[in-house]
Amino acid sequence: MRALLPGRPPAKLQALSIALWSNIRIVSYITGHALVILSGPHKLLQTIYLDDAEPSDSVLIDEASGRIAVAGGPDISVFKPCCVGDNTWKWSLCHKLRAPNDDERINVLSWGAGDELLAGGSRLVLWLLTDDPQIIWTKSVANPVKFAQFSHDASLIASTGQYDRLVKLWRRLTFSTEEVRFEVSYLPHPDVVTSMHWRQPHHPEQTMDNIFYTICADNKIRVWAPMDRTCSKSALQLWAEIDMNDAIQPRQPHNSELAKRRYGFIIDARDFSAATERAVQLRAAMDQDNRALEHLVEVATKSPEVCIIMDDRGHMSAWGLENVGCKARSPTSVFNITHVEGLHLSFASGIPPSDDYARFYGFAGGLSEGSFTILVHYFDGRIEWLVSKVEVLFDPSPRKQRLTSRAVWSGHTGSIKKIEHAVVNGANGFHRPHMRQFFETGICNPSLASGASMRKAAIVDQDRTRLTIWDTYGAQLEFEEKFPQHDIIKDLDWTSTPHTQSILSVGFPHKVVLMSQLRYDYLDAGPSWTQIREISIRDLTPHPIGDSCWLGNGNLVVGSGNQLFVYDKHIELSNRLVANLRLPARQIYVDLFGVVSRLNGTLPVFHPQFLSQCILSGKSNLVHLILTSLYRKLIFYTEGDELDGFLNIPLEDIYQNEDAMKTVHWKEMPSSYGDFTTDCESSVVDETLGTALNENLMRVALPQLTSTEQFRLVNIIECVATVDKHRRSMDDNAARYLLFFRQHVLRRSQGLPEQPTVSWREIVWALHSDSHEILVDLVSRQYQGKMLWEHAKESGIFMWITDLNCLRAQLEVVARNEYTKSDEKNPIDCSLYYLALRKKSVLQGLWRMAGWNREQSATQRLLSNNFNEPRWKTAALKNAYALLGKRRFPYAAAFFLLADHLRDAVYVCMNQLQDVQLAVAIARAYEGDDGPVLKEILEERVLVDAASEGNRWMATWAFWLLNRRDIAVRTLISPIETLIHSTPSSPTSPGTITLRAKSYLSHDPALVILYKQLRDKTLQTLKGASKVPARDEWEFVLRNARLYDRMGCDLLGLNLVREWEFLKPPPPLKKNQPTPLPLTLPDLRKLLKRRGSLVVADMPTSPSLQEESKHPISPHSGKREARTMFEEPDPNSLLDSFGF
Repeated sequence: MRALLPGRPPAKLQALSIALWSNIRIVSYITGHALVILSGPHKLLQTIYLDDAEPSDSVLIDEASGRIAVAGGPDISVFKPCCVGDNTWKWSLCHKLRAPNDDERINVLSWGAGDELLAGGSRLVLWLLTDDPQIIWTKSVANPVKFAQFSHDASLIASTGQYDRLVKLWRRLTFSTEEVRFEVSYLPHPDVVTSMHWRQPHHPEQTMDNIFYTICADNKIRVWAPMDRTCSKSALQLWAEIDMNDAIQPRQPHNSELAKRRYGFIIDARDFSAATERAVQLRAAMDQDNRALEHLVEVATKSPEVCIIMDDRGHMSAWGLENVGCKARSPTSVFNITHVEGLHLSFASGIPPSDDYARFYGFAGGLSEGSFTILVHYFDGRIEWLVSKVEVLFDPSPRKQRLTSRAVWSGHTGSIKKIEHAVVNGANGFHRPHMRQFFETGICNPSLASGASMRKAAIVDQDRTRLTIWDTYGAQLEFEEKFPQHDIIKDLDWTSTPHTQSILSVGFPHKVVLMSQLRYDYLDAGPSWTQIREISIRDLTPHPIGDSCWLGNGNLVVGSGNQLFVYDKHIELSNRLVANLRLPARQIYVDLFGVVSRLNGTLPVFHPQFLSQCILSGKSNLVHLILTSLYRKLIFYTEGDELDGFLNIPLEDIYQNEDAMKTVHWKEMPSSYGDFTTDCESSVVDETLGTALNENLMRVALPQLTSTEQFRLVNIIECVATVDKHRRSMDDNAARYLLFFRQHVLRRSQGLPEQPTVSWREIVWALHSDSHEILVDLVSRQYQGKMLWEHAKESGIFMWITDLNCLRAQLEVVARNEYTKSDEKNPIDCSLYYLALRKKSVLQGLWRMAGWNREQSATQRLLSNNFNEPRWKTAALKNAYALLGKRRFPYAAAFFLLADHLRDAVYVCMNQLQDVQLAVAIARAYEGDDGPVLKEILEERVLVDAASEGNRWMATWAFWLLNRRDIAVRTLISPIETLIHSTPSSPTSPGTITLRAKSYLSHDPALVILYKQLRDKTLQTLKGASKVPARDEWEFVLRNARLYDRMGCDLLGLNLVREWEFLKPPPPLKKNQPTPLPLTLPDLRKLLKRRGSLVVADMPTSPSLQEESKHPISPHSGKREARTMFEEPDPNSLLDSFGF
């Protein structure tokens, strides 16, 4: 905690109390209706809120027991300490006291012997705090009590009233609790008594005379000691006087009344001696001489009490009192220790007379063993913690600074409701609200909302338990979390690092959670925000948090009750939320902004996310260059060495075009075998180099990666080496699929959390590959040629095979393996697949061999019938519904196929089995790719789910299978819900907007790679791309560049905007030239900036199109609506929009 504002102390004489209990320095003071307990300038032990109707007036700590008594109005609350952990103490209420028939305010408290507590108001009341507290003595007084204090042995009580010049001295005659009697005497003063103090012993068991000090309004300190009682009836008699006016004689005297103001307090011999002794020990360890300390040592040998006198102009005079009470007083019994200047205190000016006062408390230690602490209670509402060293404080030589302020405790007296941080002054319209942008969130009746200048917004639902964080630039959801019902969100506050990375503080009733943005992770669909710190005030105060506010340097101010807690930006390295970041272990604390920068910012080129994005971007040669460079670096790397994030690779080699980078074509690279040398001259990562590199990664921990990230790097290296073996036989899309499929299998085998199937992204890459034959073979070999349906579903093989004959052959392989997977060879396991292939005869043969199955005879008789007849179709349907009732869903779907009810079978797969892949595979095998059932599945289920989830990969796959390739391209850019027919269950219907559809995961930057690839592939896709508004494509490219930046792949974003080519705008029409007829469409290949002959002509031909390809548009053709397009911007403007 950097600073603490526990609350404003009242202008009361006993508002502050200090004590050394159980070797713990305890400081307690009252503020409003709260009791604040501290052990240091910034260490709050506890805040206790009192239920009294009136604010508290006095507080006192019992140095013997650690109990704390608080008086508010006529009530007294007593709290006792309880150990709740390792040297952790909390105070709990043990007594609630109020004298019978007494509603008078209590002004002062004093602890006596044992369990005695003295309370002073309109009368003196002595309580005995047993299990049943009782009053053992009471005495009415003429003037309300201002001071009342027990001597250290509880034999004397000194009291005085408001504006009283007589100190009443009560001498105890009996110590019995049955009958307590005192006799009273008076200590006369010439003016009002303003302060009093009893000498304290070095330890509680010490026996010593009761010495009493009073300070009077005549600026004199009087010392009272026990003398010969034969000469006086009083137990104490005047022993010495110190004139505070004469004690300080400034070099430049002032004649004003303020110049005559003096402040005085007593330092007990125990504190002065302890401070001097510790200073000597520290000085001896440093082996240095100090004349001021030598003088103090000489003074401390006399065990004097020290009287400190100060003025408000920085002067201080210290006087020693030796052998106080000795009958034979010598002239040296009162001696001057030192006179110093430069003691600057923060006295306020221009304040009311009632607040123009201060009380001082001095003690040894406090902040450290070698320090001397002075607490100053300014009656204008402040308590200041001042620290010095005893040899510095009492050094007579000139010094610029003698006291260092460690804390100033102040604040409010009432509960804090709101903390406002104004950043704009004036009324010139800066705060005038207006709508700038609008987008739908689907959150009804939000209870809280907060926006940041970094285009972020946090919204809380009406129950105050669900938090969502949005990127307002792209209207996308970045984070969602549902908190428990008892964690009610009360406050949201934003700040940002110097690198414009956002931090959000989420306030709950008793804690504040700090959340940092993360790099986007599209490969693992990881969260984009995380908790990095939790600040709990439950142990400090029971009052809930009212508000919080960020300061400009990363400090956080938390307001609770009338207190302000200022937390600095340093986080303990042992914090569980930052422990796995591999931060330097030699540090104890880490900077908040440093942690956020570590979680964000530019990635090193060997980071697994950067390598994965390079693979998706088609930069395979760059991946090999990075990994081979990393291997060369790690050969001689030892822990502690610096590792350049770019591996000393020139930046232009990273972001330049892939074709310009490679010296030979991918398929013309040297073979993976036999080219590896010990000095690592290989330019590709084959299995040999990959194994050697991974051995090095097992040996050293890369400082820029966490342990999880380094483990992922090892997997990627193995996958790159595996794909390298087959690089001659497959295209880039097949390589993309194979690498991420292999990585998925590796992570599953290692027990890492993973989705049950490859993502739709990998399925789409495989769909657009021309190397299906080798992919099918490699996937089959991954499962040792025994592919079951769970394996087929995991690989998505039936989603991306385009050849129906190959698909049916693979489904038959799955059917055989399902049949033979168990020793008993159950034909039920393969019935669905054989019937989808319309091979009932094969299934009949398998049932003939299943003599162990009790259903054999009945099933054989049923299968022997002709299911083209309505009668047997009805029988099959009855069996299917009966099996549904028994929850035998796969077998029920098989009987639906037997009855030729494909639609019912696939809906059983989707609804009961929750397996869309199985439904699609069955439909494709049963009726082909042009069947109505498959179309229904894709349109009514797959596309609706894709729109609800915001899954553009699933949507483009579905449109491609529907042979709507133009829309398959558009869905990569345009919102999915705008491209599908609206139904009551579709996402475009009112009230059906899902947060998942708004997720940032729907904007995968790999989509821009697929878009560029498909746009130039066929005439249909080119037609779809031409329907995308030019502004949308412009925003699409810039958005993906920003996504690369958020992912930490800045160079890939730069490469994207540097290399992107927009479609050519159509030539402008000449003046008076009519537009073409609608039937004579232009040649779409002319929109490309490369050879149009590479585009596959997959659109139906017509005479008009054929004629158009030979001749330009006829000037006599009819009007056609021209597409609005703009010319490709200058590359520099793209870079400017990206922030370069």
